[in-house]
Amino acid sequence: MVRMSMVFATSMVVLGTSLVTLPAAANLVPPSCGLVETVRWGEMDFATVSAAVEALGSAHLERSLASDREFVGGVLRDSRGRFWGTVGAGCSGQDTVTFAVAVPTGTTLAAFWHTHGAKGLFRDLFSPDDAELVRGTGMAFYLVTPDGDLKVLEPRDLKTRTLRPGYGRPPPRGALAGRTVEAVTNGDGGAT
Repeated sequence: MVRMSMVFATSMVVLGTSLVTLPAAANLVPPSCGLVETVRWGEMDFATVSAAVEALGSAHLERSLASDREFVGGVLRDSRGRFWGTVGAGCSGQDTVTFAVAVPTGTTLAAFWHTHGAKGLFRDLFSPDDAELVRGTGMAFYLVTPDGDLKVLEPRDLKTRTLRPGYGRPPPRGALAGRTVEAVTNGDGGAT
């Protein structure tokens, strides 16, 4: 199982900065496996958080699977009520990703999102560290599974441990299934 520790310290949030737009063909490989500073992805914005996460997942899942690399970021809400995302990449095969999300003036952090790299046992579950990020920040955390499914773990989900049978062995203590988010057909639909 991939153990991931997403550390989002408020001291890492940079207020009032402008973000660099990430070119679509950017490699996104960090120079080291230290802090991953996420950057704005594209120029698009979306009506809902889930639409933004779905677009981010579609853009980065193939590379995540091929390189066994976790992609992470935040979803921000602008002053018009529209959502856009940031992205950064952990190191290949690394189980822990520490990342920072810049929050420019006039925006608020709405949620976090990530992938889990290549397919593997329990990679469709939120890890105990994922749950700790939700608990510590009080924010929703989205997961784009290796199969391309979109899941969300919110603070209200931390009280129940809903796991489906069929893993062959018990998942790690504290792993959570989260809830499946229905596919968004366009940028103006879906759950927030």
